[in-house]
Amino acid sequence: MVQDIMEGKMRKRKKYHALVVDDDIDFIEILALHAREKHNIELLNVTNFEDMKLRIPDLINRISSIILDVRCMITADQEKEHENFLNTALGFLKQEYPDLPRIIFTGDSGLFSDISRFIKDEILLTKNTEDRDKLFGIIIKNGNDINTIRLRH
Repeated sequence: MVQDIMEGKMRKRKKYHALVVDDDIDFIEILALHAREKHNIELLNVTNFEDMKLRIPDLINRISSIILDVRCMITADQEKEHENFLNTALGFLKQEYPDLPRIIFTGDSGLFSDISRFIKDEILLTKNTEDRDKLFGIIIKNGNDINTIRLRH
């Protein structure tokens, strides 16, 4: 690489993108910083279902994954997380964007156990350090897979 730089041929690392739907902005900022610095992943964030619906059409050709918190708001004016957020978001995504890979990402270990018994066809991860590393690996794999599919069409 030193030779490439000396010859003016700096190689550009591939950049990956994912949309995160989570209202814990402080956590997402820390996660996004780590993703960007260590994995060249750009995490784009919205805090509610309605904003997710509005942003996806503009981002669909850039993002390789969508990451959903278990509890989040449906609209921006809500003050409390909606318990039916996950079902609402998954139903919409399965119908409108069935090929967009989905990852459920929660910090609530009790909810993780409950959800893992009922939701079998989604990737489910916790917000612990080990699963965060898995999350980044999945985003990169999805990005490589989606780019291959897009090139074929």
